[in-house]
Parts: sequence; structure tokens; C-alpha cells
Amino acid sequence: MEREPLAASSFEVEAGEDRIGCSEVLGLALEPGAEPAATVTLRRAAGVDDALVAWARRPEPRRVVVTVLDARHEPACRYVLDEARPVRWTGPALDALSATVAVEELLLEAADLRQE
Repeated sequence: MEREPLAASSFEVEAGEDRIGCSEVLGLALEPGAEPAATVTLRRAAGVDDALVAWARRPEPRRVVVTVLDARHEPACRYVLDEARPVRWTGPALDALSATVAVEELLLEAADLRQE
């Protein structure tokens, strides 16, 4: 059975036992033999909760799973980051003259990245 192309806009992110709502996942790339093997950025609207900054304060490694959903919102494929650890949290750029959404970012380094 032939699959339809997946939309890049429908996905879920889990970090350990926590589901983290993200608007963007950037840098899903594997560099075999490199240390770290993968560097990924999670982006989302700031102020939702303190999950990202709390993890950055206590940067224990977690298994991060990014699940891409199909048109029926069913899991189509997963990208798994093994031993992902926060290396930098960045808060929103604030500008009183801007109407953009305040965004926070968490930069992760992972020992491995695989597709399931």
C-alpha cells in the first residue's frame, strides 16, 4: 500500500514521561561518529508551562520521541533521540512594538537519533 506524503505540521513530542507541546522541531539530523550524534531544537510559545526551562535546570538525559502524524492524526513514523540532554534554553525576544508570538527554545544534544 502506497503512503501519502506526511505533512510537517502534525506531530507530537514526548520527553521521557512528559508530553511537550511544540510548534517546531528543528535539526533532525544524524552525524554518525560525531559527539553528540544529533543536535535538535524544540520551539514553542512561551508561557505555556515551565517544562522546558525546568528540564534545562536539571538536564538529566531523556528519551525524546517526535511522532509525525498522518492525515487521520494516527502515528506514521517516529524519530527517537536517545539520551537527549538540554544544553541551552532561550527565552522569548520581547519587543513592545511587535505583534509576534513570544517563543522559547530548548537546544538538545543526543547520543543517537533513529527512525522507527
